[in-house]
Amino acid sequence: ADWVDLQQEAPAAVFGEKCGMCHRAGGMGTTLLARRFPAEQAMLENRRDLEPAFVEAVVRGGLGVM
Repeated sequence: ADWVDLQQEAPAAVFGEKCGMCHRAGGMGTTLLARRFPAEQAMLENRRDLEPAFVEAVVRGGLGVM
């Protein structure tokens, strides 16, 4: 894995590089989440209700087909 030092890199840039291909509009992750959650919750970068510990666990270990 290519680990990222968030002290040196902006989180939004890291999301765009590492996660955006699946979790932005039209991505597989967004499409799958839209089947389970309301449309406004499918776009992860728009969410503010996810606990940091949960996000960290999913980023490091994946969830579902990740």
